[in-house]
Amino acid sequence: MVGVVFGYPLHAPKPEPGHGNKILWVGNPDAAVDTHDGTATPGKLNIHATLNGTGLTADRAVAVGPSYVDMPRAGCWTFTLTWGSHQDQVAVPYEPT
Repeated sequence: MVGVVFGYPLHAPKPEPGHGNKILWVGNPDAAVDTHDGTATPGKLNIHATLNGTGLTADRAVAVGPSYVDMPRAGCWTFTLTWGSHQDQVAVPYEPT
C-alpha cells in the first residue's frame, strides 16, 4: 500500500479552510478487508491510528483510492493499515490547525 499525501501538511483536529486532509491510497482494489460487522468489502482499507507517545487511538475505514483522513489531535500518528490479509505501518504527521 502506498499513501500519497495531497496538500501537505495535513492538519488536526480539522483541515485548514479550503484544504482537505486527502491521501491517495494505492493498492489492489480487489483485496477484501473485514469490516466491523464481520463482512468483507472489496477495495476497503482499515486504519488503526495511534498518536505516538500517548494512548490515544482512532479507527477509520476508507476506500482504496482518494480519501480524507482526519485525526482528533495534531502530532505524529502511526497508522496500522489492514487490507485483505495484508498489514503495514506508516507514520503520518499532522500539524495543528
